[in-house]
Amino acid sequence: MRCPHCKNKAFIRSSEALSELTRKQYYQCSNIYCGHTFTAINI
Repeated sequence: MRCPHCKNKAFIRSSEALSELTRKQYYQCSNIYCGHTFTAINI
């Protein structure tokens, strides 16, 4: 996934199961000058 701010690669740092088919993923931007963190729901 790409960072919504700077468009560099973002990596999953953690995730949790919300159900058998759905996960919440926590991302962090790989650009040290950006460092944006965000979540996404993966269905």
